Amino acid sequence: MAIDTELFLNWVESHYGDDYKIKGDEIKLNSVFADEDTKHHMWCNCEGGKKKRDNGVFRCWKTDNRGSLVTLVMLVDQCSYEEAIEILGGADANLRLLEAKLEKFWEEKATVPLEEQIQDFPDNVLRLPDNSYFLDELNADDFFRVQAEVYLYNRGLPIEGFLVCTHGEYRNRVIIPYYDSSGNLIYFNGRYIGKRKEILRYMGPPKEVGIGKEDVMYVPEWPPVGQRIWLTEGEFDAKSIHHAGEQVGEKMYAGAFGGKNLSEVQIEMVRAFPITLSLDRDKAGRQALRKMAFDLRSMGKTCFCVIPPEKYKDWNQMLEQTNPTMLAHYLHRFQKPVDDTMLMQLSE
Repeated sequence: MAIDTELFLNWVESHYGDDYKIKGDEIKLNSVFADEDTKHHMWCNCEGGKKKRDNGVFRCWKTDNRGSLVTLVMLVDQCSYEEAIEILGGADANLRLLEAKLEKFWEEKATVPLEEQIQDFPDNVLRLPDNSYFLDELNADDFFRVQAEVYLYNRGLPIEGFLVCTHGEYRNRVIIPYYDSSGNLIYFNGRYIGKRKEILRYMGPPKEVGIGKEDVMYVPEWPPVGQRIWLTEGEFDAKSIHHAGEQVGEKMYAGAFGGKNLSEVQIEMVRAFPITLSLDRDKAGRQALRKMAFDLRSMGKTCFCVIPPEKYKDWNQMLEQTNPTMLAHYLHRFQKPVDDTMLMQLSE
C-alpha cells in the first residue's frame, strides 16, 4: 500500500478536526468540491479502491469529482506532488515517480558507446574517478542521480556516503569510497547499475595503483577503540548494519572485508575492536566463518558470530525485506560467542 492511513488521518484531522466518519476502508469527509456539504459526500480510500491504486482514491458523490489522494492533498494544500507524497508517506509511489523518470531517460537518451566512455586515469595515483559526485550534489532530475536513487532505494539503503559517476570508464556506477580511521581515501569500488550485461559488475581502482581488496576494509564509520565491529563480506551488508543502527538510535559499526577470507592486513585493522563475524548464510559463508573464527582464536582473539535467518542470504536482503529495527534486534539477539561447540556446529 502506498498511502499510510494514519498519516492521511493526521492530514484529515488537521483540516477537518473530528468532523469525519470511517466505515470499513472509507474515510468520509465534507467535500471540498461542493458548496456547504455537511453530509460527508467525499469518500477517501487509502487502499486504492477496487483497483488498489497506489496513491489511494477519493470520490465526491455530489459533484462526481474523483482522483487520487495525492491529487486531493495537492489541491487543498496547494503543494507539489513531491510534498504531497511526503505528507502521505507514499514511499512506494515516490519510488514509482523516480522509476518513471528513469524510464523516460532510457527512452530519450541514447546509450553512449562503450569505446567513448573510456577516460584517462592517472597511473599510480589513488583518487575517486573523474566525474563522480555525491548524489545530493546533482540536480534532482539528473539521470544518473535518479538511477542511483532507485537502485539504493530498492536495496533499503540511504544515499548518503555514495557517489555516482556520470562519464568515463566508471560511468553508470555507484562509487563506494573506502576511508581509513583518519578519513583518508584508501580505495573505492564501483558498482555498475546500468543495463549493459557485458560490463563488469564491480570495478576498483586501476591495477597500477597497487592496492587490492585484501589491503583495505570498507567501514562506513570507524568506531572508537573498544567498540564492537560487525564484519561482513560485502559493502552493502556493512552499510545495512550501520544504517540499521542509525535508524534505531544507536551506533552499530560494521566493516566489509570483501570476500571469504580475512587477510593479515585486515586482521591488524580490527585487532583493537571486539569482533562479531557476520557472514552470508550460504555454505561458502559458513565455511569461511568457521575458518576465520578458528584463525582469530588461534591468535588469541576472541570473537562472536551471527548468521542471517534462513529466508535471507545476507544482511542487505534482510534489510530490504524487513526493516532496520528488526535487523538491529536480530543481530544483538542472536550473536553468540565462538567456542569449540560453535566451531563444531559450523562444520556440520
